[in-house]
Amino acid sequence: MKAFSHPFHAGCENLFFTPLSRVSNAFLTRLLRVFWLRFQHLTLATWHLPPGTRYMCCIIARMDDLALEIQIGELLRKHGWRLAVAESCTGGLIGHRLTNVPGSSTYYMGSVTAYAYEAKVRLLGVSWDTLEKHGAVSRATVLEMARGVRRALAADIGLSVSGIAGPGGGTPEKPVGLTWIGLSTPHDHLAQEHIWQGDRLHNKEASAQAALEMLRDYLQSRTGDSEEVLA
Repeated sequence: MKAFSHPFHAGCENLFFTPLSRVSNAFLTRLLRVFWLRFQHLTLATWHLPPGTRYMCCIIARMDDLALEIQIGELLRKHGWRLAVAESCTGGLIGHRLTNVPGSSTYYMGSVTAYAYEAKVRLLGVSWDTLEKHGAVSRATVLEMARGVRRALAADIGLSVSGIAGPGGGTPEKPVGLTWIGLSTPHDHLAQEHIWQGDRLHNKEASAQAALEMLRDYLQSRTGDSEEVLA
């Protein structure tokens, strides 16, 4: 892929071009879908430069992030696995991003936004003892959340997140920005801890991004598995 400089597009430093003949149809389809999902306010166009050669304009900034939801969907389809999500501090942001992908209903069962203690207990089966002993933002709680949503929605994988988005609510032991992410399958139970340094919106977005990256990495690590493994 080479940078294109032309007076007609002066100042468009982020525009890159590649001959369409070098791009597979499958990749082109995925790429166009990414642009449609995230850049609907921009114009995606083709030019004939030079005459007889088709070039496609690609904005490459943050392409890895933009393709994340699609990548997760393809991995879930490949395995034949279904996903359920339990969200607290992100308030539904993970589910929003996943459902931006057309056809996500084939692998995404749904989500539960359980913000209060009572919701975590009633909807996800989190133990009151766990909440009282460890708090909502803890390894123990997100693992119970992930396991609970996986069972409640009859999914193969449960993903969960709970954190202190700020600006208040932090303590010396659990500062603002602290976030725990959990992942549960019938055989694996994983958790990650993060501490973000941004404002409330940044911390929510960072938590959602980290959760999706954790899910993607797990799915990639199980590339040899099939649906029977998680049955």
